[in-house]
Amino acid sequence: MARKAIQVFLRIALIVACACTTSASTRPAATVSPTAEPLELAGPVPMDIREPRVRPAPPSAEPLPVAPPVQVLSVPFPIVTTTTLGISDRSPQTIPFQIWANGMLAEALDGARGMRPKGIGLEVVIAPGPYYDRLFAALVRDRASGQQRRFSVEGVRADSVYEKPWGALAYFDASLTLVDQLIGGDARRTAMRVRVQSQPGIGYRILDAWDDAKRDWLAGQAQRVTRAVLETEAATTLGWHFIGESYTSTSWPLAVQGPVTNTPYAKARAGYLASLDRAAIYARSVRSLTARIERFDAFSYLGDGIVTVQVVALLRTTTALGTRETSFTRELRALRSVGGGWMIIDETFEPGVWASGNDLSLVSVDRTFG
Repeated sequence: MARKAIQVFLRIALIVACACTTSASTRPAATVSPTAEPLELAGPVPMDIREPRVRPAPPSAEPLPVAPPVQVLSVPFPIVTTTTLGISDRSPQTIPFQIWANGMLAEALDGARGMRPKGIGLEVVIAPGPYYDRLFAALVRDRASGQQRRFSVEGVRADSVYEKPWGALAYFDASLTLVDQLIGGDARRTAMRVRVQSQPGIGYRILDAWDDAKRDWLAGQAQRVTRAVLETEAATTLGWHFIGESYTSTSWPLAVQGPVTNTPYAKARAGYLASLDRAAIYARSVRSLTARIERFDAFSYLGDGIVTVQVVALLRTTTALGTRETSFTRELRALRSVGGGWMIIDETFEPGVWASGNDLSLVSVDRTFG
């Protein structure tokens, strides 16, 4: 009975297997329509092999104008003192000068002698000349002795204050005692009288010292500036003024404003620069200068005053019609400081006509500089 049941089960299984095979073989195969949408696959975007579009580069900036070279003609010119200094009744700056003397001056003296790390140079606080040379030689001798010493200043008193007619301070004379202290020992005290000028940034500068034997200042009171010095300064100064009138198609004039902008000349120069027609002349440069000093009007024997200079300039301009070169002649007045700095305070934009109207505004522009 059991065997018969097994045989029946096997026959049924065989019939089912044959039916499945026949169904699979007679089923139609799947086909792909030629109009079907292509399959979108995730992955990198295909490279665009067309010629890339090149963005045009921005116009390159033209080189900025440079200060033109200056040739100074060496011709005789007068150096005259046209100003008389007066004794001022203003309060002398005794306390600020004493603070400076015990700070910056003492530090420079000790530094020159090698008693401190070298900081501010001795030539910054004491002007070159006989007093500087004498003092420096003494400091070098002390350095060789190997002694440890320190400088200080006491008993400072401002004696006389000298000013120019328009009120600007020229210089003042001061008395003081220089104390040279041996560390752990005695001190050497030297009473002296010095001539001093205020200086921006460093406070003061000693210009000279009194010599009792000569009964005069060591350097004397003869005019210190020479024609050769003024000609050298003109060669290194005037070009920077004229760079303010030069520009390119991609740069505006590098006009350098002076410290005072409300004088008649400063306003006239600002107006002149504003009148330059950049629409028609889109590149302008002063290429060279030939200068001749006409005179120097000194305020004092120390070398401050007004330099009058004539310049002939070679000018290159570029317009839609091309580039051309012309020349122009101009006169300038420069305020010179004791230290040799120049500041243009007037000029002739039109022949024979000073832009200031001869109002130099010295009360405003005569400040210690340079």
